[in-house]
Amino acid sequence: MLSENWAVNLLTDSETPDDVIEHCKTVHDCALNVCDLLRENNTLKINRRFIGIASLLHDIGRSKSHSVEHGLIGADMIRALNTDDNPELEKIARVCETHVGAGIGPEEAKKLGLPKRDYIPKTIEEKIIAYADNMIDGNEIRSPKWCAIRFEKKFGKNSDVTKRVIELNHFFEELLS
Repeated sequence: MLSENWAVNLLTDSETPDDVIEHCKTVHDCALNVCDLLRENNTLKINRRFIGIASLLHDIGRSKSHSVEHGLIGADMIRALNTDDNPELEKIARVCETHVGAGIGPEEAKKLGLPKRDYIPKTIEEKIIAYADNMIDGNEIRSPKWCAIRFEKKFGKNSDVTKRVIELNHFFEELLS
């Protein structure tokens, strides 16, 4: 049975750097907080247990690379463990692929040297983890506005990635208001 302890042990066994593990724990705390707020204010069906595990593992690919491809590397690492076709492991792999920014579209993926696929978060759990990850600065939780400004400075106000981050922020603002 997958658990948060299993996830932390997997990070350690994969030789994930300590600062990345701490970052994953901060994303975990933020994602569970968002989950709890959403569950209080909405009738959404959200798998809190899954968010706890997947948020810890979203950056497991950083044990091998700190480039944009760390999401795909992490997904491959999780899929390599999935010898019993466990659908939950496949969903965790998808979180690894989709958490970068607010996702990566097929054309952007191609430009970045990634396989031309859609890496945009679709499920509420994928979106929560991407949203939480965007708000983390080191191990400190920042505001969604801070996140949008950070992406604007890095990629430009009119870039697709900045627009997706702002759209994801608005998605949660609507749900949480």
